[in-house]
Amino acid sequence: MVGESANNNSKSDYLLIGKTALVTGGSRGIGAAISKTLASRGANVVVNYAKNESAANNVVSEINSLKENNEFTGNAVAIQANVTDSDEVEQMINKSKDHFGNIDILVNNAMVGRYFLKPFLDLKWDDFSEKFYDEMKAAYEVTRVILPAMIKNHYG
Repeated sequence: MVGESANNNSKSDYLLIGKTALVTGGSRGIGAAISKTLASRGANVVVNYAKNESAANNVVSEINSLKENNEFTGNAVAIQANVTDSDEVEQMINKSKDHFGNIDILVNNAMVGRYFLKPFLDLKWDDFSEKFYDEMKAAYEVTRVILPAMIKNHYG
């Protein structure tokens, strides 16, 4: 097709070049896939993790490997933070800004809390409400810190 490069990617595939994404829970599962996809589209990615540094570093390594084959792939860094703790969130955002500047994209994906999947009929309200509270608190804490810069930049 006209406008496509030799590797079959169009210019529109790299619209995230120069943008920075923070993916909470970015080291495993859906978060890892999102981190790699954003980087493959040109975004720099902050891979947040709570405990599993090895998994986060593996995602960063995979992104760096993508860069070897595609110069438009973004950079990545792994940063540890408990996203339900406002002080740790502030530190994570500061470290992210030190690496890449402002955060343009936020993916609240972290799975926090003590909840383990159970069959619905075995689930007690307290289990559900605790998980709901933890997930909402995490999204709130991260969004609260990032949103002012997004508003200022009219982007995010």
